[in-house]
Amino acid sequence: PEESADPTLAGVTYEVRPDARAERVAVQACFDGVPPARLVAPEPAAELLTEVRGPRGEALPHAETITLPGVGPGECVRWTVDLRRAAFTREVTLRGGEALLAPGLLLWRPPQRGLPLRVRFELPAGIYASGPWVQAGVAKELSTDDLRVPGNLAFTRSPPLRIRQAETELEAAVFAGELAVDRAGIGRWLRAAVRAVDTFGDGFPVA
Repeated sequence: PEESADPTLAGVTYEVRPDARAERVAVQACFDGVPPARLVAPEPAAELLTEVRGPRGEALPHAETITLPGVGPGECVRWTVDLRRAAFTREVTLRGGEALLAPGLLLWRPPQRGLPLRVRFELPAGIYASGPWVQAGVAKELSTDDLRVPGNLAFTRSPPLRIRQAETELEAAVFAGELAVDRAGIGRWLRAAVRAVDTFGDGFPVA
């Protein structure tokens, strides 16, 4: 259920740090104002948590939600997500040190709508992040509403493929594996796809 936010809660800033195998992800959330009573996330996020700690290192209660007793204004909490626990679900794909997952599985959020969120990635050498609101490894400011929209976050070994076609800029995550075409061929295919979509409207759709 949605809840009204304390008017002094202006947003949440996340720091996301995957390990070198993209299997365990450490997340820190800092509150700009009074924290909410709890944080929520879609299934199966609760099954992936290995620990949740408060600003003084204390263990915080967590099950279907993360509750925040004793966490004060401007303080931070942190948790660890083990993506290997989702090996038999459709929400996470792990292969060869790369991962594809719904970002909401990492970013436990306040229940209220429209709250600004900021995300910063701390990536190991050789790991790249790509997603609907990530451009050149830097996350755009988003809101709790954006985490309700279906989408994927990718951690890959190869840098994302970025193309520009007319007024459209597109970034595609490229996973390891044998393909019938090289990156240049993928780029040509994507440009052709943008041109084809553009012929049916006023421009390529933007999420």
